[in-house]
Amino acid sequence: SARAAADVQLVGVDGALAANVLAYLTLDQEPCDAPAWRIEQQYVAAPGRIKSALEALGYYATNVTSELATGADCWHATFTIDPGEPVKIRRLDVKATGDVVFDIALAQSRLNEGAVLDQGAYDALKRRWSDLAIERGYRDAAFTASRVDVYPDEHAADITLHFEAGERYRFG
Repeated sequence: SARAAADVQLVGVDGALAANVLAYLTLDQEPCDAPAWRIEQQYVAAPGRIKSALEALGYYATNVTSELATGADCWHATFTIDPGEPVKIRRLDVKATGDVVFDIALAQSRLNEGAVLDQGAYDALKRRWSDLAIERGYRDAAFTASRVDVYPDEHAADITLHFEAGERYRFG
């Protein structure tokens, strides 16, 4: 006989959006025989987690409707998601001093005016600049400005990121 399986179904999102939602959810990891209180607790928390998952990808106007069915064999949750219009980068004030490698890293990033705001791309650029500074001997490197201002009603975000490499130290 086929074994019943717990199921979380997402309606209205796919690809990267669905993958990020599933990364934020814990409900989908619960087995059929999980205690009902735990399923209910995670089901109630799921819409907030879904909204957080989509905000990380630039969607701040998400609506979620949910349905939980519990049968004799297992439970089944369906989340119908309308991500809404994404927030796009309106103003990008990003610059680094000290070395051309910082400019190259910026050019390779996914941060562009008009692009959908992706918090991961912003965080990745900051990490990359910090790593490059360490690798290349800029021990005093620091961010002098680091801000993402989101205006959900305007579907816009302004990013300010300034990086000062400082003096390059050479060893040996």
